[in-house]
Amino acid sequence: MINYHFNNKESFYTLRKNYRLSLQKTDIGIQITKAKKVPNRNEYYLDRTQLRSGHITAESVSNQLANIRHIVFEVTDACNLQCTYCAYRDFYDNYDKRENRYLDVRKAKLLIDFVFEKSNTPANKSPRKDILVNFYGGEPLLNMDFITEVVSYTKRMENDCVKFRYSMTSNGVLLKKYLPFFIQYDFDILVSLDGSKENDAYRLFHNGKSSFDTVYDNMIHIRDNYPVFFERNILFNSVLHNLNNRQEVFQFFQHEFNKVPLFSKVNDVGIKSEMEKKFDVLATPGQEMPDDKSETEMKRVMDLNYDKTKRLQQFIFLHSGNKYNSYNDLLFKRDNFRYLSSGTCFPFSRKIFMTVNNKLLPCEKIGQRFSFGRVTETGVDIDCEEVARKYNGYCDSLRKLCSRCHHVGNCSVCMFGVQNKEDKLVCKSFVNKRGFDDYLQKGVDRLSQNPELYKRIVEEVAIL
Repeated sequence: MINYHFNNKESFYTLRKNYRLSLQKTDIGIQITKAKKVPNRNEYYLDRTQLRSGHITAESVSNQLANIRHIVFEVTDACNLQCTYCAYRDFYDNYDKRENRYLDVRKAKLLIDFVFEKSNTPANKSPRKDILVNFYGGEPLLNMDFITEVVSYTKRMENDCVKFRYSMTSNGVLLKKYLPFFIQYDFDILVSLDGSKENDAYRLFHNGKSSFDTVYDNMIHIRDNYPVFFERNILFNSVLHNLNNRQEVFQFFQHEFNKVPLFSKVNDVGIKSEMEKKFDVLATPGQEMPDDKSETEMKRVMDLNYDKTKRLQQFIFLHSGNKYNSYNDLLFKRDNFRYLSSGTCFPFSRKIFMTVNNKLLPCEKIGQRFSFGRVTETGVDIDCEEVARKYNGYCDSLRKLCSRCHHVGNCSVCMFGVQNKEDKLVCKSFVNKRGFDDYLQKGVDRLSQNPELYKRIVEEVAIL
């Protein structure tokens, strides 16, 4: 079963459609047809009136802080690699200067105390909850003392209501050295590896040599000596670029580790204008060779996680009319809800991220030029009124652009990733009416061609 973890926004937007999907079970399967729906005077193809300002309040931000379940620490901005496509290197201009700094563990404890204390207020909706602590970098293993101290500190804080879990994103170079600690505390570890040595050629040591052999040997050591931990706790993330492709990466991980990695694209937010052409070359995955056997194997192993099937899941989810971001959305009328004008998460609804420079952000993917709070010498400084004002201001600046987009009701783009070029906002996911109609038609065609997948998705995919 696949679990979708929703962006825990306060509300959502529903597109009012001028079509209706008709599903009918026949002897040969499920027949899906698209029928035109006659609109009444209260229905619009795109209800732009819902893109309103002022919908985020200081109280709602404070309530989210009381329900945080995920803390991310940028343990250090130092790294023992210099990966060509790293989001903190030459292509980008939206991060704080890298100065080989280590995060102050004393200030990290102040943030942990803040989250823990907020959890004990009436605004906390979960009497019992797990809090995930994630260690991020740079390369977090360069500051192992920080990790051990934070784990020790949080373990002493646990009680009947709050438990802590741990995870880490690592390049894997030093993982073997500290492995007993991570096994002891049941860490989930996401290792960055882009496939074979040829596929992984952008991940270099500072002397320009490949890091592949070191990381590969460490993974083999864990697989052979700690098979249960390797199977359950080691995940891989593969960035797709012009030195690899999904097919090659899949085959490598299946053959070497009997695993399917997470596939991600090169981060395209914050690219310097003078680097855009060079970036586009690097970020375009290599061409896949026609290989029916490989394609069949990918479909079999990945099953409902196969790319085309996941896109079909997303289409059904977005346009079936059964879209709920919380149980409140399911149980109460939605007409009076107010909406963010993009796919932006509600502030601090998913996590809180502390940078090595003590900034507080709602996510590690937001450019570090933004800041929505700080950890000072004495505690956590988050002005909920100011956070609400900033979010509402950014949202208002996008309203004109979003109101012209025909996918606004199901947008997945974070507003902090929308580019400002020559004082003009540019969203790479903007869709006009023709593009949206084409998108709908392709989705319906995929459904009609794969009625058995529709049945499985409806019955087996849980949206949580």
